[in-house]
Amino acid sequence: MKKNIIILFSFFMFVILNSQELVDIGGKQTLNIGTINKNEKFFYKQKGTKEGFELDLVARANNGNERILAKIAHFSGYQKLCDNEYFYFSIDNHYHRKTNPDLVAELFVFDIRKGVIQKVLDSLAFAASDDGLFICYCEVNQQMLKENHETLFWYLFNTKTKENKVVIDKKQKNNWDIFPPIYDSKSKKFVFEIGYDTVVTDRLVIDPYRIE
Repeated sequence: MKKNIIILFSFFMFVILNSQELVDIGGKQTLNIGTINKNEKFFYKQKGTKEGFELDLVARANNGNERILAKIAHFSGYQKLCDNEYFYFSIDNHYHRKTNPDLVAELFVFDIRKGVIQKVLDSLAFAASDDGLFICYCEVNQQMLKENHETLFWYLFNTKTKENKVVIDKKQKNNWDIFPPIYDSKSKKFVFEIGYDTVVTDRLVIDPYRIE
């Protein structure tokens, strides 16, 4: 009898967790999804769908039980969990192009302690420093066209002061591609690889703590 109750409870928990609806946060500024408990730790899951990825924000207890805080639609694949308990991620809004052509890719932050998701800026591709102080991000195509940029600009954004600085504003030699940066934890710098296909021809290193 006791075994049957445990099995039945586990089944109901599985149904509850997996029946939670996807949240479409495109165009929203703030969303409250709830905090994690003292005996829980935050982590995330990524699932492939017909419309990009699904991002599951999950609280896992010490005994292994999991509780889904939110299921986010149209996840881009770009994310960073920072040491200050901020989780940055972006969503790809091109799925709304027919119904809302003005909606662009957006970068959000989930404050794990407060249980709040807030929009940071417009961007799809980005990297963040381990302490969450700096975000190196690429402008969206709509911004490039609006401001008549000859190429996509890359910026360095200070999340504390809200200061924005351009770090790449011109095409590279031979029109080589600029790949999204990687934050190197050891040197505490953003590293861009430049090249074509899978060939790296050059690297650009940005020190966010010393840039003027």
